Amino acid sequence: MSNIKQFKLSTGEEILCDVIEWADEDYGDIVVRKIWQIAKIDNDIRGLRLYTLKPWLTLQDDDDDLQTICVHHIVSECNPSDQMLKHFHQVVENAKMSDEEVEKKMKQHLAKIKNIDRLTELNLDSDSNIILFPSVDPGNDKVH
Repeated sequence: MSNIKQFKLSTGEEILCDVIEWADEDYGDIVVRKIWQIAKIDNDIRGLRLYTLKPWLTLQDDDDDLQTICVHHIVSECNPSDQMLKHFHQVVENAKMSDEEVEKKMKQHLAKIKNIDRLTELNLDSDSNIILFPSVDPGNDKVH
């Protein structure tokens, strides 16, 4: 059973991790694994704020790698939102992918983007009211 928590640290960093063991009176550290830092990216031109997860400790993304966090450095703790939790599990799974799997996934995404770009160009260049849709059958972009 996982115990995913979101922590705000005294350094200002926010992390998500799976808590394995909570601190007690004798030992003031929390034992955790799968630590990912929440990174905020602001795009002022578009007025967007994006969030992503990145490894908190270098080369420590294996599920069996355990780390400790001193409780004196934790400012706040909460349960992550459902959206953040979903993203966390997706990132953890993607971190396990081989180079070949990553390359395959990237090619699939790029193909989708190119197809959308192609359809957008076709629709913008045309004065007609016909909208072209992606087709399962290459070369046939009409729906009847």
